[in-house]
Amino acid sequence: MNKLQLAKISYLVSLLTVFSLLISCNLNNKSEEQIYSKRSIELNDAATAIQMKVVSGEWPKDSLESAVGLYRASIAEDSTNRISYLNYYNSLQLLDRYADAEKLCTEWIRNNPGDHDFRLKRANLYTIQGKKELAEKEYIIIGEWLDNQPPLLIDSTIDKAGVEQVVTRAYNLFIIKNDTSEALRLLHKIQEVYPGNGYTEYAINQISTMSREEYLDHIH
Repeated sequence: MNKLQLAKISYLVSLLTVFSLLISCNLNNKSEEQIYSKRSIELNDAATAIQMKVVSGEWPKDSLESAVGLYRASIAEDSTNRISYLNYYNSLQLLDRYADAEKLCTEWIRNNPGDHDFRLKRANLYTIQGKKELAEKEYIIIGEWLDNQPPLLIDSTIDKAGVEQVVTRAYNLFIIKNDTSEALRLLHKIQEVYPGNGYTEYAINQISTMSREEYLDHIH
């Protein structure tokens, strides 16, 4: 699987984040314009259109430089636009601009210290850049948060969404806690109650055959 194929998976995750946010806003009877400034949304959408063209293979990778400029302009218009930060981060990743992606994460965390998703992104960037001491300090902070998350119910009533939650938790244990055994225990338990799930089998193969560092190098 090449980098652009992996990017498609990452990008779909970002879309799910956007979708969840908009649903939440609708439930509160708020429009998208009330979440972020209209101009910031427009700039993000223009950048996203470019990013999708690159990820789909229609446009060359260097087209992302235009998207990066638009994402930066979107953030300048509204520094609370988390969606722009996420998409900007993904573009920098695709361009192998890890130092810039790290600075972007730090910029967001400075104003949103409780955002453990961005903290994990930064910790992973520290790891792949060889900044092991900084990475471990960040993983400890995120690990404390993970320890306080409620346990996931794994039984015969679990549905597809529940399986995905468990697989995500397994990856978190593997990356944040560097705990292969507990991650695999969860995944094998899922296999018992939900056999034949390709997502689970793929995760087991990755976690059982790679170190954390190897996995992070693989997906970045």
